[in-house]
Formats: sequence, C-alpha cells, structure tokens
Amino acid sequence: MPDLLTLRGRNALSDFRLKKLSHPLKKTAPAIFAIAAEYWHFVSLKGPLAAPERDVLERILSYGPASADIAERGDMLLVVPRIGTISSWSSKATDIAHSCGLASVERVERGVGYYISRRPGGKLTAAERSALLPLIHDRMTETVLGALKHAEKLFHHFSAKPLTTVDLLSGGRAALEGANREMGLALSEDEIDYLVNNFQRMKRNPTDVELMMFAQANSEHCRHKIFNADWIIDGKKRDKSLFGMVRHTHAQHPQGTVVAYSDNAAIMEGAEVARFYPDASGVYRYATEPTHILMKVETHNHPTAISPFPGAATGSGGEIRDEGATGRGAKPKAGLTGFSVSHLRIPGFAQPWEKDGIGKPARIASALQIMLEGPIGGASFNNEFGRPNLCGYFRTFEQTVNGEVRGYHKPIMLAGGVGAISASQSHKAAVKAGALLVQIGTNFSNDYYDFLKGADTAARVGPKRAVAAGPGYIAIGPVYATGTKPAAKPVTLEYVRWAAANVAIPWFAIGGINLSNLNGVLAAGARRVCAVSAILNAVDVAGACREFKRRLESNP
Repeated sequence: MPDLLTLRGRNALSDFRLKKLSHPLKKTAPAIFAIAAEYWHFVSLKGPLAAPERDVLERILSYGPASADIAERGDMLLVVPRIGTISSWSSKATDIAHSCGLASVERVERGVGYYISRRPGGKLTAAERSALLPLIHDRMTETVLGALKHAEKLFHHFSAKPLTTVDLLSGGRAALEGANREMGLALSEDEIDYLVNNFQRMKRNPTDVELMMFAQANSEHCRHKIFNADWIIDGKKRDKSLFGMVRHTHAQHPQGTVVAYSDNAAIMEGAEVARFYPDASGVYRYATEPTHILMKVETHNHPTAISPFPGAATGSGGEIRDEGATGRGAKPKAGLTGFSVSHLRIPGFAQPWEKDGIGKPARIASALQIMLEGPIGGASFNNEFGRPNLCGYFRTFEQTVNGEVRGYHKPIMLAGGVGAISASQSHKAAVKAGALLVQIGTNFSNDYYDFLKGADTAARVGPKRAVAAGPGYIAIGPVYATGTKPAAKPVTLEYVRWAAANVAIPWFAIGGINLSNLNGVLAAGARRVCAVSAILNAVDVAGACREFKRRLESNP
C-alpha cells in the first residue's frame, strides 16, 4: 500500500452549525455539552515529498478559518467518505495537487473529526452514539471511524470478485426470482418475464453483471416506461400513452419550437444577439448571430428523499450536464430547483393542520430535513458550477381522503434551468457509418472492468470467459501502468499479441496508452484502443484526437 500522510486542517463547521448540531442532543443525549469539528486530510503518496513539495501541499490544504487546538477535547468520531468510494472533493483536490506539480501525490481525501465533550467525561455511551451519528454523517455516502489511523481504509485496493452466472436454464424463473431477492435488484414481474424469455431464447445464463446493469438501466429513475406505457382508464385503452398525450399538445401547436422530445433539453426560437467568444485564431470578438433559448426540467426524487443535500445537488448537476450536451454544445445560464414535501412539523412551531402525523419510513429523511438541506444542495452545485440558481418553488401538502393520508413523504425534487445555444449548433450532426467512436465514462462496475481485463492474464482465462458471455466487444489490458487502476498489474505487449492471434470478436487495447507508445501497441496487433487520459490531459485535445485517428486509420 502507498505511504499515507495525515495533515490537520481547519474548522469544518461554523459556530452556527455547531449550535444547530448540539440543539437536538439536549433531550436525547443531555450529558453531551460541547462539540467541535475540524478537517483532517489524508494523502496517499507514490513516493516521498521533498520539503518544498510538502510546503506546497500544506498551503493547498490550509483553507477556511482556524481556531485554537481542539484535538484533545473529548471523544473523537471521524466522518469520511464511504469506504470503497472516491468523493468529488477528492477528485478536485487531487487534480489541484497535480496541477501544482505534486506528481508524488496519488490521491487526497478529506474527513471531519468531531470532538465530543460530555459530563462527567469518558467515552460516549451506546445511546449517545446512536443519537449523535445520524446528525453528523450521511449513512448513504459516509462512514464513521473511531480513530485517525483507520483512515487508511480509504485507500485499500481489492481484487476483483469472480464473475458469476445465474442458472436460469436449469432453474427457470425461480432462479431469477432468487437472484432478484439476493442481489436487491428490485425487478418487477414483467421485467423478470422479459429476462427469462430472452435468455432462454439465447440459450445461455445471465451473468450477475448483466443483471445488475439491467436493473440499473431499468430502475425507473425518470419513469420512462410508465410514461410510455398503455394508458387504460375505466377498462378502456386510450389511443395515446401518457407521454403521447403530453407530446400531442406540441404536435398541435409547434410554433416557435426548434427541438422538442429528441435531445437532452428543449430549444425554442430566440433572436439575433451579440455573443463574445474566441474566433478561429483564438482572439475574443463579438459576433452577432441567431441564438436560441434552451430549457430543461427533470426530477431527482428518491435520492433527495434518502440523502437531501447530495440528492438535490446531483439532480442539479445532471441537469446542467444535459443542457451543455444539447445539440453540439450549449451554455447553461440560470438554474431552477423546486420541492414538494409533506407537512414540515417544525418543532415548537407546529401548525393546526399538521397534527396527527403518520410517521415515515426510517430510510428516508423527514420533510423538514429535506427542506433544510435539499435547497442548499441544489444551490451549492449550481453556484460551484458558476450558474446562479435564480428560480424555484416550495410547497407542502398532505390530505386525508377516505381515511387514507396522501402527501409528499417521498418528495418531488425538480432540477431545471435555461440556457443559450447558437442556431448553428442546435442539432447534432449525423454519425457516418464506420466512424470511430470514443466512449468516455461508463456504467461498468469495477468488477466488470476487471473481468473484461482478464481475471487470469497468464493463463488467458479472462478473455475466454468474457467471449463466452456473449458481449459485443471486450477490453484487453491494462497494457501499461495506469493511475486509474494503480493496483492492476500491466499485461504487456506480449498479451496484446496473444489477443490479436486468439480473440475473434472486436477488442480494445486499454490502459496507459498514449501517443508515445501507441505505435508499439498497434505493431503488436491492436486495431482499436482506449486512450481517455492521454486525450483529456493533452495540451491540445483536438490535436491529440486527430493524431490518434490518423495513426489508427493508417494502421493496416
């Protein structure tokens, strides 16, 4: 395991936040009389830092107000990102360290140390700990550790688990129902029927990776299947689905619409405006051109119910991404967030219509928690991206109808926004047959990545098993050492030569490939390569893409 450097940071919470945190403990844990919090940084190093490098790193990690030393005040609980994950803060901080020339830094992660003082001293009781933990960490995204030394778990690398299959051909539907329960796939009855019928038709068993991918892709995150399903009212099937009814309005009145229901966001006609951007020579100039308005609203309900701040934040982040990816590139301008929840029931301020609450499932946040944390999460992501969150709404609703309570215990969280797009960029270009496609990012789990890489590179078992599973293509690698999979041993060019001679389906050479070693990879027999880091980290990204394309196309 790489060397680990532990550095103390500054205050993690303001006095206001600390008082807010202490208030609910007065009833549930009255022996706790003071709480302090400070950041701790954990740095995984590939090699030792020189004194000037250590100084640069410490300056990078010195931010925010500082107070007197608090490390000796009472019992300590360390809240870190969930073990096995990499936080967004870590990604940004690591990039900053690398940009500052700290090549020995493999990864930077951050935790918050909470110091709990109680009367008459001593360790927290089990009851006090139970009362405190829900207030200081998010159980979905964070882990609570008992000491600084345990933070090394953040950097553990684990061997890939072996791929398994569900014996559907022998066990039939019951085998898939069992996997559904054991793996927590939440497949519906019709989805199980669909999988059974198709894998029986293909005469093979599904892998655990395929089932997990299917479950995620069909998780009804945005209710696509429901909106496009048959719409039956009083036993009579309607001509249009629910989504068809929505689209019918636009079909009848399409005036002013440029793009609707066919891209990541809708576009409506704009006007001639002056825009300021660099021309072909790199000089910024004004250009008057037709510019349209784009808009998008989506929901992020369940994540916000489980974890309000990050749930609402990632809802806004996804919507920003969709705006930018509309047409051939758009500019997000202003954000919107909205929340519908059940009654707030503010302690000490309950309203007459809020009596007789029915409670909530333990796995979701209360309406009050959602409204205290969710709007800040949505606004935070917007602001950090550089887009102001200018619009929004908020409402509460519960009603008893025929003895049944209806409300928004599971909230409606709307993430939306508006932006601008050049008329010339409003439609995506057609992709020609035979075009070279580069996929950046994937839904593959680490297990699946390692499976495609080859579970046993020496015996060539991995690719053979992958081909037997029936994919459209596989990956061979990592050919060279790569920072994204530091624990993976390079398979070398000899392995690429073996794949060229023995793997019949399309395959990609992957891992540590760049323009300096590309010719050797192609000479070994590769005809397709994956080179994400080499392109994204290039000084001239477009130039790097052109050079990769030229060499691949010129390779016989």
